[in-house]
Amino acid sequence: RKAVNFFSVPDGHRIWARRARKTADAIVVRHGIQVVLTSSAPYSAHLIGMYLQKKHPGLGWVADFRDPMSTHRGLVTIRRPPGWLGALRACERRILEAADRVIPNTPMNRRELMRLFGLPGGKATAIPNGYDPEMLPEPGVRRGQSGKLELFYIGGLRGDWFEGPFYEALAILKQQAPDLAGLLSVNFVGADAIIGSKAEDLCVAEDIRMHGFVGQEAVGEFYTQAEAFLLILPSHDTALGWVPQKLYAYLHCRKPVLAVVPEGQVADYVRRSESGVVVSPADSEEIAKALRDMLETFAREGRLDLTRSQQAEEFVGTLSKPHLASEMLKMFRQLVDDKTSGFPGPGSSDPICG
Repeated sequence: RKAVNFFSVPDGHRIWARRARKTADAIVVRHGIQVVLTSSAPYSAHLIGMYLQKKHPGLGWVADFRDPMSTHRGLVTIRRPPGWLGALRACERRILEAADRVIPNTPMNRRELMRLFGLPGGKATAIPNGYDPEMLPEPGVRRGQSGKLELFYIGGLRGDWFEGPFYEALAILKQQAPDLAGLLSVNFVGADAIIGSKAEDLCVAEDIRMHGFVGQEAVGEFYTQAEAFLLILPSHDTALGWVPQKLYAYLHCRKPVLAVVPEGQVADYVRRSESGVVVSPADSEEIAKALRDMLETFAREGRLDLTRSQQAEEFVGTLSKPHLASEMLKMFRQLVDDKTSGFPGPGSSDPICG
């Protein structure tokens, strides 16, 4: 299995995709399917779409990428055989050229696809991962306040290369404004322990409460307890189009977000939604200043309120899953209309990558 994952293009699920083609074809024939949606990961799912499109020329095919493929941030840390990345990019090109429509998961990833592969603008439509309002508390709800500024980070930890600048900022805050630092309660939800040694070395590990991995219902309670949210991304080019799922939930909850991120898609979303402050992960002093500003407001007013313009609220509404599903449905209907009216679409004679 490890050897298959190591050498396979686009991924180790390629054998599954080949076996699944027969089942998918039977479903298309039996139900008179007009549009097929393939969604990755795994990226091998798109090979099924290529196969079906070749076998049924009138079939519409939408290739949905919930994460980038050959430009995925994780590829920088994965060891692969020589030439593998080039083969992956060639496979991605064939998928993009063959599909009738392509869905990247952020506007920045859409622009990157257009730049790298020369996709026409009308072929690719960004549809973010978004948030499900039915699985989250009502915006602005607070419960169980402790008298401290409860700052919550929801999600897994990655180590000092990722969270290190925030630990440095905590140390600076404790040194420069110890009284204000005493009002801050930092909460990490989704990990049992800090990864790396920097927090211990800087004597801030004891200031962070670890809540471990919890279920969806418990996460909802943490969203209501939060006075503000923390989001961290590294200073790396591969992080520019990366939008962690937690951000969409943060924006829905209508509480301030401290976004320790590089200039990129997350920074754009936070600013467009008027939901907080963006600080570079390369500047621990500025992160400490942002924390201090939040704490001074909290000390003065006893809470942090977030007021957004109508335009910002409308933008956040466009990130809800019901809205995004309706946009995807419009795409499917338009594609069916194009196919039935004889509108020419891109095609490919190569059903398998590699």
